[in-house]
Formats: sequence, C-alpha cells, structure tokens
Amino acid sequence: MDGITESAAVRLAALLDEVKEPETRSVRLKVTERGEELAIDDQREEDKAYKYAERTVLVIDPETAKKYAGRKLDLRDNRFCIV
Repeated sequence: MDGITESAAVRLAALLDEVKEPETRSVRLKVTERGEELAIDDQREEDKAYKYAERTVLVIDPETAKKYAGRKLDLRDNRFCIV
C-alpha cells in the first residue's frame, strides 16, 4: 500500500479518539476470508505505519502492504475503500 488519503487519515484519527484508545494503538488493515477488515490493534515491529498529526493511525503487515502496492486507503461517502 502506498499510503492513505488525508480524509481517511482524519477519520481514522477521529475513530481512535472516539473510542479513547491510547496513542500506542492504531487501526490495522487486514485481509480475511470475508475481505478487508479494520480493527484496533498494537503496532508490530515489521508493520508499515501511516501517521496523521504525529499519531500512527493505520498499520499494515508486510504481506498486506505488498498485496495493495500502488493503492491507497481512502474515505468516500463516509466509507473506507482501497483505491
């Protein structure tokens, strides 16, 4: 994955604030049998991390990052999508 749009980053930061997660936790993009999912998780050493306003808002494991190379996480019609 090549990044996240500002609108997606703003929404992820707001979500983390709404659920009062500590700054050490982020949203993780993962691929499951049902497709892509977002879940709150801890960052791991090997993760690709994306920051907004000096906070890590999204983490992705190397395999998922490779799968979505050249694409970004975006927010459209108040829904996250990969473009």
